[in-house]
Amino acid sequence: MCWNYRGYGLSEGAPSAKALCDDVTQIYDYMRQVLKLTGKVGIYGCSLGGIPASYLPSVRDVELVICDRTFSSLDAMAEDVVKGLYPIYKLATYLQGNDNARAFLTESQNKVHKLIMIDVEDTTVPLKQSLMHGVARKIREESNLLDLTETKALALSLSRLYELEDALFNSISLMIE
Repeated sequence: MCWNYRGYGLSEGAPSAKALCDDVTQIYDYMRQVLKLTGKVGIYGCSLGGIPASYLPSVRDVELVICDRTFSSLDAMAEDVVKGLYPIYKLATYLQGNDNARAFLTESQNKVHKLIMIDVEDTTVPLKQSLMHGVARKIREESNLLDLTETKALALSLSRLYELEDALFNSISLMIE
């Protein structure tokens, strides 16, 4: 199921991290309770969609989470991107804090299959603000499991997966045409 976030498209209201999380929970409940959908559930979130995708498995039964070119923390990314104007930006956008990396690593998500996709050339979400880096930082801070060499190797591996995915998509597109 796809939907417009609050404040996007024809949806009313103002966007915020909390609103995204509230909405995805309500949509999940609607699909289960009203539409009576059963079976395994996966969630895909790209960019801003990484907030609800990272959050939902902490409150509902989800089998698979795919976060594509999303950020570790909306606040940190906004602060990095708009630098000195950040306090004005935060007030103007009703930006509420979120921590995708923490949500992605919560204990309730231990049995969820997870995939983080990145694009090292992404100009919207800088690599250092990506969910991949945020998860690696959290793991390092909290358990000292990764060193910088392993983090760089992980980034290169994920980058290669993205290249392969892109090549596969292009091949399929050519076959369809």
